[in-house]
Amino acid sequence: MITTQLESEDDFLWRIGIYVFKNESLVDVFKKLEQYYQVQIQVKNKQVASHMCTGKFSQKEGIEHIIKVLQKASGFQYKRDEERNIITIL
Repeated sequence: MITTQLESEDDFLWRIGIYVFKNESLVDVFKKLEQYYQVQIQVKNKQVASHMCTGKFSQKEGIEHIIKVLQKASGFQYKRDEERNIITIL
């Protein structure tokens, strides 16, 4: 049997609906959010790629809340096309 030590208990919080990001690029965070919320996120603002993110979000808060928090921290603009289920980072 092979055993490994976990970095942190945060690694399993997704099982109870808590998303944890530790010093990850916003681009990587957006990729994960796409999977979690079945939405497409298009990044048009290339400066966003250099921003890093650390934080915890509850799944219940929803994608809109998470994007607004990230927007406030990183200073980007966004628009949401609900018909096509696309969020564009401007």
